[in-house]
Amino acid sequence: MKYLFFVSIVLFIMAPVVLIAQDKTTVKYNELFKQYEYYDSYGRKIGTSKYNDLFKQYDHYDSYGRKEGTTKYNDLFKEYSTYDSYGRKESTTKYN
Repeated sequence: MKYLFFVSIVLFIMAPVVLIAQDKTTVKYNELFKQYEYYDSYGRKIGTSKYNDLFKQYDHYDSYGRKEGTTKYNDLFKEYSTYDSYGRKESTTKYN
């Protein structure tokens, strides 16, 4: 009985780990629209990143077309900045 209890606990802990490890994200580039499209392991579209030539930025959208955020590149300071859907700055990454 103790053995069965131990096995059930191990399976309960390991099952989500195995399911997460099997999930794969596929990225496809669409040259016509200058955008990256993200798909889950079942082929469902989970997001899009569109490039905006005018502002030199990527706008990120979820599977329903709602804007999730923006990534901008600043040539002067050589840095990437990320913004949320409301335009608030979330992070900055600088490069040499």
